[in-house]
Amino acid sequence: MRTSGVFCWFIGILMMCPSPTENNLDPCTPCKCTFYYGGVNVNCSNRLLYEIPENIPPNATILDLGINRLTQIPEKIFSKNAMLSTIFLHGNNIQSLGDDVFAGTKIQYM
Repeated sequence: MRTSGVFCWFIGILMMCPSPTENNLDPCTPCKCTFYYGGVNVNCSNRLLYEIPENIPPNATILDLGINRLTQIPEKIFSKNAMLSTIFLHGNNIQSLGDDVFAGTKIQYM
């Protein structure tokens, strides 16, 4: 009987541990990524961001940066995102774009 009580206690402790799917292990934090065959949709909208996160996955195809506090887009920030075809920047106060910001991407919609 004592063994089953210890086992139940151990299971209870395990259930209180954070799951691997929580934000602390999410490679897209502070954004939300939706992975699908062929790419990733990255939703960074409405996150009070002052700068673009550096951990945008290289296979991102859609990037939503809308409704943040961005004022600039640094030079070559998307140089590792060759699959990027759609980017949303509405609701920001962008005042400057660096050189070659979208070079190497497949941006078709902005």
